Amino acid sequence: MKRIILLLCLPAIAWAKVPLQERDSLLSLLGQWRGTMEYIDHGSGTMQQQPLQLTVSSTNDQTTLIVHREFIDPAMPVDTLTIRTLAQPAQVAYVRNGRMKSFESRTTVMQVLNPNSWILVQEHSDVESNRPITIRHTLRRSGDRLTNTKEIDFKDDKRALWQLRYRSAYQRINADSELEKPAPFMLAPQRRGDAETLLPVL
Repeated sequence: MKRIILLLCLPAIAWAKVPLQERDSLLSLLGQWRGTMEYIDHGSGTMQQQPLQLTVSSTNDQTTLIVHREFIDPAMPVDTLTIRTLAQPAQVAYVRNGRMKSFESRTTVMQVLNPNSWILVQEHSDVESNRPITIRHTLRRSGDRLTNTKEIDFKDDKRALWQLRYRSAYQRINADSELEKPAPFMLAPQRRGDAETLLPVL
């Protein structure tokens, strides 16, 4: 079983400036989640699914959120689940194959109906194939269900499109409702600025 450790670190002073409603939304993720990641294999072009599990905890002072993500298949490539604090910018670090990487991430959208029903969009910069990219993660919480969608956009191409990398759907373990399955992949990427409208969480 493959394990990833994601540390969401923020100084206590900065964390104290985060609106209480937003802070409560992130802390509502504490516990265990089980689900499936759906992605397109670059070699075969076919859709693949991998079962996985999350364990979300925090430090005693609740200034750092720690996410353990475990894949059942040990050969599964490592991608980091991104659930971040809401300071501007958030300080994020994760461990991948024993190597740590850190970056800053900004919240671009936050819709909160209540601590258990919200939408969070985070973006940060990176490099892929020697090209600068923007990585966007969209998290949607609705009761005992949570989804995470990862997309990328190449910055050096004015006609760049948002390209879907994966979508994961989770359900809190021991919840009574059925596990939400990922929606079918949107194979056609989106143009920059033409992202899917974020509807309020039900």
